[in-house]
Amino acid sequence: MKTEVDFGCAVRGSESVAMYRGMNPAFVQRVWAKRRRAAAKPHMLKVVKSAKHEAKEPEMKIVVPAVYEMAERALAIGFDSVKQAREIVAELYGISVDELNAKTRRHQIFKARHATICAIKLRWPDVSLPFIAQFFDIDHTTVLHALRQHGIDTANTATAA
Repeated sequence: MKTEVDFGCAVRGSESVAMYRGMNPAFVQRVWAKRRRAAAKPHMLKVVKSAKHEAKEPEMKIVVPAVYEMAERALAIGFDSVKQAREIVAELYGISVDELNAKTRRHQIFKARHATICAIKLRWPDVSLPFIAQFFDIDHTTVLHALRQHGIDTANTATAA
């Protein structure tokens, strides 16, 4: 049976060395050394933590307009092709068409992509999901997710317009 000497720790009060049975003695020694350092300098740990949090600068958040609202704006401007729809929505969101087609999950980009998908489906309710998907080089289920997420019914396309 291991003793206090084997673990290199002083057992106090109700603690027992038996709780460390089966553990690596080097690990137990590191844990106890860390506990002794923390007990010796509790005020130093608090100072380090507060200094760490104070050094953080507030992040700038980009306000992204609502997808359905932007899709309706694009419809109000009017477009006659998918290419024009992508250009209009990209301009409304302040991004390039290349960024709109990029495979990224950045908030502003995917919201713009969703707005374009919604605008296309609202403009042409009978167009298929794979047809829309091929313009963005994505799967048709991604298009379906975008439409469902923003409240556009795909089952009854006659009411989508």
